[in-house]
Amino acid sequence: MNHVYLSEAYVIRDHDVKEVIQEINGRERRVLQLEGRFGMTEEINRNRRIYPKKILEREVRKVISDKIQGEGVLIGELEHPSAGNDMSRVQRIAYERAAIGIKELRFNGNEILGKCEILEDANDCGRSVAAVVRAGGKPGISSRGFGSSPATNQKGELIVAEDYSLVTWDIVSDPSTYGARLNAALNEEYEMIVSESKKYKKTLWQVLERYV
Repeated sequence: MNHVYLSEAYVIRDHDVKEVIQEINGRERRVLQLEGRFGMTEEINRNRRIYPKKILEREVRKVISDKIQGEGVLIGELEHPSAGNDMSRVQRIAYERAAIGIKELRFNGNEILGKCEILEDANDCGRSVAAVVRAGGKPGISSRGFGSSPATNQKGELIVAEDYSLVTWDIVSDPSTYGARLNAALNEEYEMIVSESKKYKKTLWQVLERYV
């Protein structure tokens, strides 16, 4: 069965970004935190797709148990992986491209709220994100998952399949501002893993050129 690659991006607004001072082993360090909407259920988006709440509740519970509680953090990368037809790359979190560490996830009604730290000390990916944020840039946080092609109901809405699997959230540099609501804006990206077509997307490195 062919799977599709599903992602959904939200722009983090100014009031969701803060810098905190943490003390580790007697030394202080500044940490940038991003907080806001990470996802939405039971609401049709611009691509007429709906994520059933029971499916995302199951998947969020899984990553909280396995990663946030089990390992202390859920890692997200800088930009979604260019997987081509390599489904194993979609499922794998590449620590060498780690950009954020997700510390909290919770539901508020049908909304998924989260908090993450920019991994500025980890590698160039984390440092690049931190530089953009400090320069006033507004990156997006985009979910990464996969599953069977969504089914179409009588209204023409696409219902995400029961076998949908959430992997993580990645930092993306070119999210849409569609449907802004206080602290986030929704953009749904639908990319067939089995497709041979390639779509140009501006990367965070190109955004950085304006500041360095």
